[in-house]
Amino acid sequence: MDVRLHPFRLALSRPIRTQVERAGFLVQLTGSDGCVGWGEASPYPGLSPETLDEVAAALHGWQDDPAALQRCPSALHGLRTALLDLEGQRSGQPVSQLLAPMPSTAVAVSHLVTDPAVAAAAVAAGARALKLKIGEGSLDADLQRIDAIRLAVGEAATIRVDVNRQWTLATAQDAMPELESLGVDLVEEPTENPSDMRVLRCMGPMIAADESVQTPSDLQQVLDGGWADAVVLKPMVIGAPETVVQMAQTAASASLGVLVTTTIDTWVGRRIALHIAAAVPEDARLPCGLMTGAWLTHPLASDPEVIDGEISVPAGPGLDLGDWRSP
Repeated sequence: MDVRLHPFRLALSRPIRTQVERAGFLVQLTGSDGCVGWGEASPYPGLSPETLDEVAAALHGWQDDPAALQRCPSALHGLRTALLDLEGQRSGQPVSQLLAPMPSTAVAVSHLVTDPAVAAAAVAAGARALKLKIGEGSLDADLQRIDAIRLAVGEAATIRVDVNRQWTLATAQDAMPELESLGVDLVEEPTENPSDMRVLRCMGPMIAADESVQTPSDLQQVLDGGWADAVVLKPMVIGAPETVVQMAQTAASASLGVLVTTTIDTWVGRRIALHIAAAVPEDARLPCGLMTGAWLTHPLASDPEVIDGEISVPAGPGLDLGDWRSP
C-alpha cells in the first residue's frame, strides 16, 4: 500500500490564546486497486506528545515499526482514518457505520465564539450551543463577557465555557454560582489541579474533563475519582477512531456525558470527528465541537450547514469527503 504525506501549515483566522496556526500532514493511502483513502495527522501544540518530525517518521515507517505509531497518537489517528476511509469505500459503508452498528444520522454541534457579534451570527446561522474560552483575565471580566453574549443571543442557545485549567479551586468555587446565574450549562476543565473538579460538581453547571482525558487509562482515572459529569474526547489527541468510540461507550456506561471535538483540524480531521460523534451512544452525546472550519484561513472545505443546531452525518461510502481540495 502506497503512503504519501502532504504537509500543511495553515494560519488561524484569529489567534486562540497563543496559537496562530495549525500544522500537520494529510495522509493519502492508495491501495493496489487504485482506491484512495485520506486521513489527517496534526499534533496539537500543548496537548499532543509528539512532534511533526516524529509523526512523519512514524507514518513513513508504519509497516516496519508499528510500535512507533503508538507513541504518536496523531499519526495513528491519521493512518487509521485513511484505512477506515478505504474500507468504507470498498464496502459501500460510511465510516460511522464501521464504528457503530446504528450510528446517528445527525449530530448536535456547538460553535466556538469570541464575542457577542460572533455569537449572534452563529445563532442566526442555526447554532443552538455556544462555547467560549475564558480564564486568562479576571473572573469579573469573564463574567461580563458571558453576560454580553447572553444578552446578544437570549435563550436561543446554551452556553458552555472552557477554562483550560486557569483557575484555582477558590476562584472556581466563586465562579460556579455566577456562571449558573448566567445560564452556563457546562464548564470544561476549570481547575489547575484536575482532581479538584470533583469538589465543583454539585455547585451549578456540569463539569467536563478535557485535557485530563487523552487515553483510556486517563478516562478510568476520571471515572474512579468522580472528577466530572462529562468528558471531552479529542480524536486527534487520543489516536485511533475506534479507541475514541470505545472510550465514549465506557463513559456513557458510567452515565457521563460525551462531547467529541476537533482540535481546529482541516476538513479531513473534521469529517472523521463527525463520523466518530455519530457513533457515540446518542443518549450520552452532548453538542459536539465540530464547527471549527472558520478558524482556519484555508479550511479545505466549508463546515456543513447547521439546521436547528444539528449537522447531517454523511451517508456515502468512507469519509464521504465530497468537494474539497488539499492545501
